[in-house]
Formats: sequence, structure tokens, C-alpha cells
Amino acid sequence: MASSSPRRPSEGRRSPGGGAERQGRRRRGRQTAIGWSAHRDGRSFILGWGAHLTRAQKDRLRSGIAFVLLTIAVVAVVGMLSGGILYENVYLPRLAVVRVGADAVSLTDYAERLAFERNRLLLQAQNVRAQIERQGARATGEGQEAIINLLQQQYNFLLEQVIDLPEQLQDDLVAELLIGAEARRRGLIATETEIDTQIKRMTGYPLPTPTPGPTVTPNATATANARATGTAAASSPGEATPTVVQTPTAASTPAATSPPTATATVGPATTATGTTEAPSPTATPSGPTPTPAPTATPLPFPTYLARYQEVLGSESALIRAVAKARVLHQKLNEALGEMPTAQEQVRARHILVADEATAQTVVERLEAGEDFAALATELSTDSSTKEAGGDLGFFPRGVMVPEFEATAFSLAVGATSPPIETQFGYHIIRVEEREAQREIPDYQLQQIKANAINRWLDEQLTTAQIERRLDDRLIEWAERQGTQ
Repeated sequence: MASSSPRRPSEGRRSPGGGAERQGRRRRGRQTAIGWSAHRDGRSFILGWGAHLTRAQKDRLRSGIAFVLLTIAVVAVVGMLSGGILYENVYLPRLAVVRVGADAVSLTDYAERLAFERNRLLLQAQNVRAQIERQGARATGEGQEAIINLLQQQYNFLLEQVIDLPEQLQDDLVAELLIGAEARRRGLIATETEIDTQIKRMTGYPLPTPTPGPTVTPNATATANARATGTAAASSPGEATPTVVQTPTAASTPAATSPPTATATVGPATTATGTTEAPSPTATPSGPTPTPAPTATPLPFPTYLARYQEVLGSESALIRAVAKARVLHQKLNEALGEMPTAQEQVRARHILVADEATAQTVVERLEAGEDFAALATELSTDSSTKEAGGDLGFFPRGVMVPEFEATAFSLAVGATSPPIETQFGYHIIRVEEREAQREIPDYQLQQIKANAINRWLDEQLTTAQIERRLDDRLIEWAERQGTQ
């Protein structure tokens, strides 16, 4: 009997696993369609993944991803800002900008010292400016114009030091580190009493007047004009320790002086570290000598120092550190200046001209047989020696500038040098005499002693391990700290 239930034609021929194959094809086709649709509408992320999610699920997923991305961006920004803050406030303050061997100066220390030195110089300039105005208000008298001119030179000199201070201070700190290391090696120390005395000099506090000793007057024919050169850790406010170097351009005439007058006080006599102190003008008053007014009792030193600190905006520890460095500078200079009073000396002549071409002309005329002394009188621009035929007299090492000295002591008696360039121009040098042991005059001995530490520093700068890291960016940072 035939069945009444309908039967699909294929049912009778079903093969094992056929349904699974069809189901797999359907699934693969559905996934392909989903992938294609997802790529078209942009709703999936990778190869159609996520297309099976509901709209609400997709929105939540998008919100979560957006939150994660925003968090990453915020963390990155905060990280960069934190890094910048750490760099500015942690790394830079501790950065060693000057290092000599194992000793170093941090950028923070440099910034504090820069502010101190600048404020000190500006205070000095302000005092000088006030002195100029007071002098200008007085009735014109003998020497008055000379006083005002010298005060104006000092004022300009101080302003130039302020401009050069950021770079100069780096050299000064290098010298301080070199001196400090050598002082430790030699066992030199600065006592608290010595530091206190030095601070009084720095601040212009009145000190007891020492009993004057005998004055040594040098022989006029051998006296040289001196140029004062400061050293890094040395020059101090109110206590300039200039190095005096005899120059071959002024060997027979004493240094020119301004018309004598009552000393014009210009406040605490200060100089920038590593610079020279400008001359204080003097002039002779006309008319009867006035009766001096009674001297006011000075403030107690702690009160005076507190006011000084307030004006300069500096901590006591910084001022004491600067004073200690200067005491050590003085002690090392004295130690280096110990030398025999009799040394090798030469007597030389020189002809000074402005340029190399003129110097070569002088050499050619000398080679042609002309007299050295006569040519010096005719051509030398050194007015202090030309009338004496360029004669500088006898001098030991440590008196002339280095280039001149090295050449003079290398020449045989009667020999003439080729043109030698120094800061003064071009020199042609002739050695007239040489003595292996000749007593050094007191005034030259003082010059040698004063310059001993400069010569030592010149040697150290060529041999010591020195690291300088200051650049415009770091100087800018240091100056910003001084204005905060």
C-alpha cells in the first residue's frame, strides 16, 4: 500500500555527513556575507568581527575603546608634562655645569652665585652713579672734571662687568675649584676669623686702620706701568686683589695718576669675580683744609651684614662660601709667591709698533745695519721707553707678559727677535745683558708675588681635567631663578 506522506526526492539518497557539509557551507557563506557587509558599512574592526553584536553592544564597545584611547592620550600628555617638570625642577638643578676632577658646581649653585655677583655689581654701579651726580652738583673747581670723568669710567666699567658676568663666572668657578683642591693638598685652611674679616672687606664694613709701614719707592728708570688682571676666585668686593704684570710698553715711566684729591668714596668697593677694580678718583682740594667731621659709630657687624644680605638677596652661607674661597686664594698666592730674592735676569730693549707690516719694516732696517736704539726712538709707540732707545732695564721672570718674557729669556746676548705679538702690538726685542743671579728690587718682587697665582692657574688650565657644560639655555635657566 502506498504511503500517503509526502517524501522529498532526496531523502532516500541521503549520504552520511551530507547535512553537516551543507550546514558548513551555509555557515561559511553567512560569515562571508557578514564580513563583506562589515567591510562595506565599517561597523566591524577586523574581517567582519563584531557584526553579530547588537547595536547597543557595539555602542558600548565603541565607548570603551574611546575611553581606553583617551586614557592613553591623557597618560602620554601627563607623562610628557611630568617629564618636563622633573627635568626643570629635579634634573637641571643638580646638573654639574662646571667640574674639575672630583669637584663640581651645580646649576643651582651657579644660579645663586650669578644673582649675588650681579646684584653686587649693580649696587656698586648705583653708588658710583650717585657719586657722579653729587660731584656734578658741586661748583666747578680744580680737578672736578677729572673726578667726574674717572667716576664715569668706573661706572661704565661696572656695567661691562655685568654684561660679561655669566660667561666670566664660569671661568671664575673653575679657578675656585682648582685653588680649593690645591689648598687641600697643601693643608691650607680658612679660619672663621679670617672669613669674618674677609666678609667685612667684601661688604665695606669699617676695619681697624693698620699702622703704615715704610713705603718703597722704585727706581724711576725701571718702574713699569702695570696692568691689573683679575683672577677667578680672587677679586673680591672691597678687597680687590689685582695681579700686577709689568708690561714692556711702559717700562720706564711710573703709572700716570689723576690729580690728587680727597678720596671719592663710592660705596663698597666691589669688583666682579675675575675682573679688575676700576680706579677710584682722587684730587687735591683747593683752599684751607676742612676740619674733619666726627666719625659715626658703625652698626654692629651682624646688623650691617643682615642689611647687606637683604639688599643683595643672598643667604649668609653663600657669602661665607665666597669669602672662604677668597681667603684660600690669598693664602695660596702667598705660598706660591715664596721665592728667592735673587734670580736670573736679562736687560733688554724693545721696539713696539702697531701692526706686523711695520714690524717687518723695522726688522729689514735692522738687518740693513741701522742702530736699534735709534730706531726705537724714531718708531716705537711705547712713549715710556722710546726716548731711552727702548731700554727696559733688568727684569726677572714673572714681570713681563708671557709671550714677551718667553722670547726675551730665550735670546742670546746681542740677539734680536723676529716680531712678537702681544696684547699691546708687535715687539722686536734685543737682549743686551744677562745675569744668572741678580737681586730683584722690592717693587718687582711684589709684582711677581702678586702674579704668582695667575701663572699657576695658567699652567693648571692646560693640564687639569676640566668640564664646562654651560650654554645659553642653562644660563637662561639660571637667570630665571635669580628673578623668582
